[in-house]
Amino acid sequence: MKYFQYVFLLIGVVFLAVPAKAQPTRADSLFAIWSDKTNSDEVRVEAFYQRFNPLENEGYNPEARRWSPGLQEAIELAPKTGKEAYMGRFLSLAAGTYIFYTKELDKACTIGEEAFEVSMKFKDYNSAFASLFLLRSCKGLNMVTLLENNLSLDTLVAEQIPLYSNLVLAYYKKSRLPESLELALKAIEIAEESKPVNHFVLAEILDIAGGVHSQIGNYEEAERYLFSSLDHAKKSNFDPAIGSAMIGLGFMNKEKEDLAKAKIYLDSAMVFMEDKQNCEPCMAKARWLSAGVKNLEGNHSDALKELLDIKAYYDSDPVNTNYNVGIYYSELSSAYLGLKQYNNAIAAALSGIEITKANQYSSLQSYENIYKAFTALGNDKKAFEYYQKYVSTRDEITQLRNSQQVTKQELTFQYEQQRLADSLRVEQQKLQQKFVLQKEISRQKNSRNIFLAFGVIAAIIAFGMYSRYRFVQKTKTQLEEKNKLIKAEKKKAEASEKAKHQFLANMSHEIRTPMNAIKGMTDILLRREPQAQQLPYLQGIKQSSDSLLFIINDILDLSKIESGKIELEETPFSLAEELTLVRNMMQFKAEEKSLELYTKFPMDLPEVIGDPTRLRQILINLVGNAIKFTEKGVVTIRLQTETPTADSLAIQCTVSDTGVGIGADRLEKIFESFEQAYSDTSRKFGGTGLGLSISKKLVGLQGGKIWVESQKEQGSQFHFTLTYPLATAADHIQPTDMSTVERDSLANNLAVLQILLVEDNEFNAIVAKEELEDAIPGLQLTLAENGAIALEKLRSQDYDLILMDVQMPVMNGYEATEKIRSLDNGKARIPIIAMTANVMKEEVERCYEAGMDDFIGKPFDTDELLRKMHQLLSKTTS
Repeated sequence: MKYFQYVFLLIGVVFLAVPAKAQPTRADSLFAIWSDKTNSDEVRVEAFYQRFNPLENEGYNPEARRWSPGLQEAIELAPKTGKEAYMGRFLSLAAGTYIFYTKELDKACTIGEEAFEVSMKFKDYNSAFASLFLLRSCKGLNMVTLLENNLSLDTLVAEQIPLYSNLVLAYYKKSRLPESLELALKAIEIAEESKPVNHFVLAEILDIAGGVHSQIGNYEEAERYLFSSLDHAKKSNFDPAIGSAMIGLGFMNKEKEDLAKAKIYLDSAMVFMEDKQNCEPCMAKARWLSAGVKNLEGNHSDALKELLDIKAYYDSDPVNTNYNVGIYYSELSSAYLGLKQYNNAIAAALSGIEITKANQYSSLQSYENIYKAFTALGNDKKAFEYYQKYVSTRDEITQLRNSQQVTKQELTFQYEQQRLADSLRVEQQKLQQKFVLQKEISRQKNSRNIFLAFGVIAAIIAFGMYSRYRFVQKTKTQLEEKNKLIKAEKKKAEASEKAKHQFLANMSHEIRTPMNAIKGMTDILLRREPQAQQLPYLQGIKQSSDSLLFIINDILDLSKIESGKIELEETPFSLAEELTLVRNMMQFKAEEKSLELYTKFPMDLPEVIGDPTRLRQILINLVGNAIKFTEKGVVTIRLQTETPTADSLAIQCTVSDTGVGIGADRLEKIFESFEQAYSDTSRKFGGTGLGLSISKKLVGLQGGKIWVESQKEQGSQFHFTLTYPLATAADHIQPTDMSTVERDSLANNLAVLQILLVEDNEFNAIVAKEELEDAIPGLQLTLAENGAIALEKLRSQDYDLILMDVQMPVMNGYEATEKIRSLDNGKARIPIIAMTANVMKEEVERCYEAGMDDFIGKPFDTDELLRKMHQLLSKTTS
């Protein structure tokens, strides 16, 4: 995407010699002094230096050519005359001569690197900045290493901010975007507080930061930075910087596919740069952007013509970065793809990927174009190969987008901490100066006072009181600083927790959405009486999807437990029924491995009050582990009780197996998150290493303890204890499984309904429709692809109930629900059930806050959905 490399090109041109008409009298006078060899070497070298001082007003042009032959002599005379500090400037001019006049790039690079080192040695940062521009054209030079070795990254130096902007850009070119953004934020903070403000440098750094955010899709942040860059560029009155900021805003809106705004900024940039010669490189970038807009509009022929017109520029210009050429080829590939020239599209995209060395941000569009082209050509194998690369690259960019906000908050905290420390130091210096002044005044007064003794006593008392005051103030300041640090750390922790929660919510939604389709369609096919040879494959898909869903739930449960957000139920249940249910659930897995699964428990177990779901989860984890690590033999679930008290019952449950066992050196580690007994356990038996960790935490939350007894090759026994309150006669256990009679009754009650299903995912819509129509014969179900369409259908037709997805394009489920609730007719209170793959507690609460009546997660249980529909409709009609 980047356009700011052009700014650097023009900076260099502006930095390295005088305009032809600038100060002709002074220039001629200085050249006369230099040319007259009767003058001393010191005078001649000083004249040469003053001719190019200040350097920022210089630029290569025909007038400067007359000075070029003398550069070597000036370089040799500078150290002889004690002017070593001038060497950086002279060497930078020499390197520029080789680039712009003789086109000897190798010599320019060697001298340019020496110019940078010498300039840094003598703190001539202006000349160092000019030499960096020249080095940007050098192939094989590691600019990041060069700058990291010469700049302090722990504490930024205000005078070196222009140099840091080069490192920000170098990080960007190396695809090290987090470091690029981190350094940019630090440099912006210091540059904004510098006096006077260097508007050009600020525009440049803000431009890069905006480009980074635009690349990773953070368009709101990108727009903020780019508008600020444009503001500072206008204050600097530097045309290329203004044009670059305008193009940046156009590019960002093109990425957002807001073509109207993209055209506005593009047209503004072209009009602004039309009559300005120093904006010609930016104009080439503007034409590339224009072609990109035409591609999005479907005008691929004109886009291709414009891209081919500037192809020679991108292929031959040495200042163009690999990244910049790479995205040019990506756009060229898009034009060919739109014109159905698939082989040309593939060739152009592969060229871009090769040039950028598969840079993730510039290669994303290329990968997408390649897999689409191969699909159109019927080469499914190649299409799938590049689709996988596209998805992997897209996921990396998404991960960076999610993490960048935390990075920004951490940098802000560090900066504020340093600023507070600096303020404290300044105040301490002021206080010390005040104390010294008071002491001097006291000494003068005492020398004139005839009552010297009384004066000394008064001074001692005053000093004591002042010391006490300083002690109190210092203590107060330290306490305030500690409180600020504590608050800052708290904010940092909250930001990290928010980022973690957002990641888990996204992961839950992105995985559960396709899982709902896989699981639902498999269940539908199993009900459709498949062929005998298809049945094992469908059962395999069902078992695999159930296993994956179990892993997802494990990860989310672990997050809830660690954050203290898990809530335990207090409901009456039967221990015997739970043990029997677990056995029945796990019986099939045991039979698959020809294992015996037994349960042993007292027949007179009383009913208790607690969380049956969490007890079942603990048992399923332990029994599942036992079956997984047992090749032959028996798995036993045994429950023992102590004599019950008047109001509670203590139990000890043991799950034993005859499996591989665990060595004594690994017993303590197996309860840790993501730990397995041995390094090859996951490869041999599968699993995430979360089951035992979650079981331990769930037992601990309920006031119990868990431990293991095992020996290698002799099986294992997992024990846990829990204490439950006894259920009273007033408590009532609600049945959990839906009987056939109950299901048929619900289906009959719901058969005449008009249901509106709001779902943007085609496969999930098919699953919901098929499941409901199978369960409720005669049901009339209408599909809406997003919230806006749902509102239109609701205005023209009556529905009894709405099943609402949450995350949808155009209008999401929250916004659609709020608009429905604001209707001024009877349709405002239509029952709405949220159906979403995001099952985090905060998201569920948000559904209710938006006005939804109930919630069901994906993949959904059809029986549970029927109950919720019946309950809501019963309330509506009562």
